[in-house]
Amino acid sequence: MKKETEKQILAHVKKYSKELGLYALRVSMRPGVEAGWPDNLIFGPGHVLGLETKSPGKKATPLQLERAKTMIAYGQYWAKCDSKFDVEFTLTNFAKACIGDRPLSKNAFKIMKGVD
Repeated sequence: MKKETEKQILAHVKKYSKELGLYALRVSMRPGVEAGWPDNLIFGPGHVLGLETKSPGKKATPLQLERAKTMIAYGQYWAKCDSKFDVEFTLTNFAKACIGDRPLSKNAFKIMKGVD
């Protein structure tokens, strides 16, 4: 089975967000702008999820983890996904939490463990 590329994972973020009624904003950084922010901001009712996408098996950088801590400190959420499965797992849990189906907790995002 061929590995998914980061480009395919990014495309899946947009498609799956739309299916769930979330709004996905792809963030593109330019030289001179603060680095390390997530690739996508996912907006749901009352919440924002910073979603960092990586090629399968790749880890977030130390700076990206610092940005994750900042988002969490300001009451928002952060996750790293390196597969379409991770995207679906994370966005499904985020969407459920946004509509009040269940409380939003860090445990809903398996990729967030060890961030705080």
